Amino acid sequence: MSVLILHRNPLEPFPYDRWLHDYPGDIVVLADRSRFAPGGEPVPVDDRNFSRLEVLDRFVHRRGRQAGPGPVRPSSVSRT
Repeated sequence: MSVLILHRNPLEPFPYDRWLHDYPGDIVVLADRSRFAPGGEPVPVDDRNFSRLEVLDRFVHRRGRQAGPGPVRPSSVSRT
């Protein structure tokens, strides 16, 4: 089993790698690039001991709404 962490803050104050050091499954972190600079933390260039670390440009809008096209309407769902 895997763990997915959706993270909207700098990583330094949240030591997931230490908290989950003995977790046997994959740990995947999705982080918001815009949250690193205000905290003075450099954007990670490696996976930082996670199975995967993705730093996304538009993870969250400024008002806290999730990025993306919005909800999927039933009429737009493809039926194959």
